[in-house]
Amino acid sequence: MWTLLMSAFGLSLDSFVVCLALGPLTTSRICRYRLAGLFGTCDAMATLLSAAFGITLPDWVKSLSPALVASYGLCVLLLSRVSAWNPRAIYLLPIALALDNLVAGLPLHAVAVVGVVSGLTALIGLTIGTTVAPGRRIPRERLAGAAIIISACLMWIS
Repeated sequence: MWTLLMSAFGLSLDSFVVCLALGPLTTSRICRYRLAGLFGTCDAMATLLSAAFGITLPDWVKSLSPALVASYGLCVLLLSRVSAWNPRAIYLLPIALALDNLVAGLPLHAVAVVGVVSGLTALIGLTIGTTVAPGRRIPRERLAGAAIIISACLMWIS
């Protein structure tokens, strides 16, 4: 059980780091709960696909998640300058970050644990990110865009 929890926590660290950066963009508690639930659901579904149907992707797919996250951060930065940023696009990130769960190859009984741990770590990241953001003079979209790009770089390094 301990190994399973540590594996689930390791797989959810990317959600935590990205949610720290996304915190300034989540303006309401409901939005944070929905987004955290979506992170947990997407990670659980990817683990289910991998375990139940033997769907696995090659290891190089792991590098797609940081690229997609960095692209999103760049879009937030660029679009914040012209006020054309759509806040609903934030809900696409959990899908991109679930790719590592397809590669992990965890057993079927890990699905619920991965989903709960991922959702909780995402919620913690969103909550911390939200509390840090308000005191800054930088517009929240620019702050979040830069932080998302930095978190993508951290994902690439790890």
